[in-house]
Amino acid sequence: MNSDGSFKFKPRAAVLNKSKAVLDLNGANFAEGGRIQVYEDNGSAAQKWILVPVDPASAPDTTDQLELTDGSVRLDGLMPGDYTLTEVTTPEGFKALDKPVKFHVDASGKIRLASDSSSLAAVNEGGVILNVTNLPSDRKLTLKKLVTRSDTKQKFDFTISYELDGKTVEKKLSLANGGEGTLDIPYGVEVTITEPKHDGYTLTFTQENTTLASGGSSCTIEKMTQDVTIVATNEAGYALPETGGAGTIWFTIGGLLLTAGGLLYGCTLRRRRERRYF
Repeated sequence: MNSDGSFKFKPRAAVLNKSKAVLDLNGANFAEGGRIQVYEDNGSAAQKWILVPVDPASAPDTTDQLELTDGSVRLDGLMPGDYTLTEVTTPEGFKALDKPVKFHVDASGKIRLASDSSSLAAVNEGGVILNVTNLPSDRKLTLKKLVTRSDTKQKFDFTISYELDGKTVEKKLSLANGGEGTLDIPYGVEVTITEPKHDGYTLTFTQENTTLASGGSSCTIEKMTQDVTIVATNEAGYALPETGGAGTIWFTIGGLLLTAGGLLYGCTLRRRRERRYF
């Protein structure tokens, strides 16, 4: 801007080539059919321009929009300056950008991201391709609890764990018979569902009527790429308690006593038969 409030206008080519050329009105006199030319900046009246507002009623509505179908856009036609790219529509199944993409275009036409720009944007080595990445939306993990052959009202505790950015994340659910809970799980992670073992119950995990492999108390979803529903079924019965604790000792003693009793009874019968023969 000039000191008198007027403007000088430089052609884009002049800016990119660092030329001093500006728009110049030939002869500094306006006449219909007059010529506007590019001339070296000399501060003359022919090179001073002012901006005149357009009548809003006659000005067309315009919106500058970019459609990034593959996550990238080539920006090699922008004048030097600061720009902000704001996402107005997010692809289905993906998260919106964490913040607008702010960048600067220098005199050579290359892009440089601002320090407060979205972390999901990047510029290629050539400096003219802007890449924007939308992260996939979280997936839903629904866990249902069923208890068969029992009318227990107790709640069963679950731990749902996965690795994210090198750290283990754990979430908890506590469900009674017929209950269910839903958690948001980051896309693509491996998830482990664990329920502590309960004496007198067997435990199975099923997904869409398919029994999942488990170690008796946990199952694993290798990759969360879609919404998943898991049913954890506890069946009451006469299952032996797990190793460890006092419960197994009594079962062991009882078994030994039964075995010993059977041996003694067999020996008694044998002696009685022998006595009859003599």
